[in-house]
Amino acid sequence: MGPLEIIKALGEVVEEAKDATWMHVNFLGEYTFDVRNVPELDDLRPLDLGNREN
Repeated sequence: MGPLEIIKALGEVVEEAKDATWMHVNFLGEYTFDVRNVPELDDLRPLDLGNREN
């Protein structure tokens, strides 16, 4: 594979990654949750309050 083919392939990867960075953003405020996959309260990690002083 020559340099031009490598640059073209990298450009295609960047185009795909560029779109993927916005896939998690929901501009409509509509969210879906799988209620069959909700963890029990005992399975959650404790909340880290940080105990920071500002």
